Amino acid sequence: MCYKNILNEIIKFLKTNKKDIIKFLIIMVFVGITQNILFSFDKKRVANYVRATSETEIPFTQLTGNEKYGSQRGSIFYSKNKSISSQLKPIDHDAAKYNFWNPGLRKGEYTIYDLKKPFSLYKEKNNDTINVIKDGVKIQFLMYKPYWQQ
Repeated sequence: MCYKNILNEIIKFLKTNKKDIIKFLIIMVFVGITQNILFSFDKKRVANYVRATSETEIPFTQLTGNEKYGSQRGSIFYSKNKSISSQLKPIDHDAAKYNFWNPGLRKGEYTIYDLKKPFSLYKEKNNDTINVIKDGVKIQFLMYKPYWQQ
């Protein structure tokens, strides 16, 4: 009995508000199409990005924060289309003692993203360690495979 009343109320609402429902549906279709177009452009741009792996060699690179490529989608770009994960953690747990880190929510559990710029980084080929030099101090970050690639 209760379901019939609810169903009758829904049918009554749909009959009395046809114009509003049509306007709403037109707006939703427009938003959906626009969103698909924007995502397709972004997907094409992102398809050109290359994330460093343990096999990748990264030449000595200075990151000042003024680069046009910056960071995006969990990545820090060290050249135009080449990036490293922004979630790399220092190997040495004592690295938190330095005053290199942007203040954040994770006290003591910093990632390379939290490191204040400028700094330099490099990585040897076939090695899983990224070396960062900040104010004359070398901090090493361990690369890891995401859980879906292990």
